[in-house]
Amino acid sequence: MKRLVFLICVVLFASTMSYSQVYIQSWGLGFGFLYPRYIAADVTPTDFSYGGYLTLQYEYGEHVGLRFKGYYASLKSEKPEIITNLLGGGADLMYSFVPCEPVSPYVGFGFNGFTASLQKATAVRNKTYYAYQLNLLGGVNWSLGDGAKFKTEIGYHTVSEDQFDGVTGPLGGFLGGNQDAYMSFEVGFLFYLNLDQASKFCDIYKGIPKYTPTIVDYSRIEKIVKQNSYKPTTIDYDKIEEIIKRYTEQAATEETKKNWVLIGVNFEFGKSSLSPEAFPILFNAVSVLLMNPSLQVDIQGHTDNIGTPESNRKLSIVRGETVKRFLISKGVNPSRLTVTGFGDTQPLLDNNTEEGRTMNRRIEFKVTE
Repeated sequence: MKRLVFLICVVLFASTMSYSQVYIQSWGLGFGFLYPRYIAADVTPTDFSYGGYLTLQYEYGEHVGLRFKGYYASLKSEKPEIITNLLGGGADLMYSFVPCEPVSPYVGFGFNGFTASLQKATAVRNKTYYAYQLNLLGGVNWSLGDGAKFKTEIGYHTVSEDQFDGVTGPLGGFLGGNQDAYMSFEVGFLFYLNLDQASKFCDIYKGIPKYTPTIVDYSRIEKIVKQNSYKPTTIDYDKIEEIIKRYTEQAATEETKKNWVLIGVNFEFGKSSLSPEAFPILFNAVSVLLMNPSLQVDIQGHTDNIGTPESNRKLSIVRGETVKRFLISKGVNPSRLTVTGFGDTQPLLDNNTEEGRTMNRRIEFKVTE
């Protein structure tokens, strides 16, 4: 018992270190132990029951997965003394509520078929039979780093007939009637097999320091503006605030509706995650879009000239998709947004300098009505 408590504490500590990575269109292999127990049956269960399982889980998307499961379970009871041994398999549909969090609860339901044998029964004869069961599931995934999870799960299972516990009686499962039911308590691990299928869904988390306020690097913004101005200038933050208020409280001007170059929404070389200083710029863009629901936006991603044209085009699309997901998460209707990737074909500044390449790794909004 002490070892189990220690293991859970280690998992909880590890899960607070980083956000969970999400894998889509990928397979995960799982295994673990289960403790089965009669819950709606006509016998008195004992504590000494046990079992194990193997799973193969396919992730359709960030939230939904299909799990194929094979398992063995031995349930014991007293008064009368009966042992029910199960060997079965089936499929469950799983839904994860917050897949990017290190602690992610989920629910599921499914169907299993199994063969069961009754042994050491004092009130009925020994027998073997085939049946099926319906499952209601709830659990939590605990992130252990990229490609690995610790899983805890509780299942409620209604069996298709009343002889599951060896005794005919009035108690039944969640479907009603006289069918027997049991619960299972599981702990185990899940390891993904193809880590190259990491989803970009959680990229916006990576740019925000966890559990601390976001720190905007105003000195970096000022440096970028100065380096790309005709004359060095001092940033008037009062003026910036005045502009933001004007766009928030009024309809967008004709100039706004043409093309936005979002100064400050730039990316590190080869990456598509948002930097901290990009968030206040995007929050302002969200305010304008929410105040003007007729505006349609083409989110245009750009890169510097390092790399092949095709890889740069793909990277520019991924950067545009990152901004699109952020806007959607703040309430902008997805039907108003499209994404275009231009790669390195439309530089703002000279790619022969570091400053120029930094500015060219950018996002622009093409706005229409």
